[in-house]
Amino acid sequence: MPKSSTTDLVSRLVDDLESLAMDFQVAMHERGLVKDRKFGLITYPDAFVGRDAVGVLVDVLYEMHEEEEDISRQSALMVGRAMAEHLELFESAFRLKAMDHELSDDKYHYYHWKNNVPSDVAQTTWEMSLMDKVKVLKKYVRIQDRYYRLKMYPRCFTGTEAVDVLMKQRIVVSRRDAVKLIRKMKREYGCFFNVTDKNQPFEDGFYFYRFKYDEDLMQKGVNKAAFDAVMDALTGNEGMTTEFRLTSESFH
Repeated sequence: MPKSSTTDLVSRLVDDLESLAMDFQVAMHERGLVKDRKFGLITYPDAFVGRDAVGVLVDVLYEMHEEEEDISRQSALMVGRAMAEHLELFESAFRLKAMDHELSDDKYHYYHWKNNVPSDVAQTTWEMSLMDKVKVLKKYVRIQDRYYRLKMYPRCFTGTEAVDVLMKQRIVVSRRDAVKLIRKMKREYGCFFNVTDKNQPFEDGFYFYRFKYDEDLMQKGVNKAAFDAVMDALTGNEGMTTEFRLTSESFH
């Protein structure tokens, strides 16, 4: 890409640096890229490397600017440097001036956050337990009877809707990260399954999934009051709206 085109692209990408910075921080922590790192005999706590940062920025920028056809690593690098300069978001972790370094797309320089995490990220999604994230998914995903080829699949949600929930609740910053997280939920807790093939991995698409405790409730035929009480206990939200509760009249 010509230099002028790259500059024009970067100028469009940096329109909302603060929002970009928040998503960037969340993604870096969510992917486990901010950690204690060693250089020689020195350990740098909560540090990350430039190559990882640039890769995450490419993904975050694609999510925020889907209309852009070509977001290169060079463009992401320039945006990252703009964040460091204008927001003072991060800096070189090396204390020696001779080793001070602006963001580079390599694995040889360490960086750390310069300021505190913004207040709207202070309630760190990356510090939430996996079960807390499961509860967020259960609370907000729309569970209802689904139909496909004249067959009804009761009490299901779709893969696309599950990913949408995690994106909207800012648990993740990319659909790819959402898929990885939901697969981890399934692997560690076995809390839901594909209703047509229980061995199929989770996918972001029009696939039907059911939470395991919904399946258990269906088999036991609980009444509505008992069902709602269980749902409230599982989500930790006694005030959950009826929009997200399942009707259970057909299972009395």
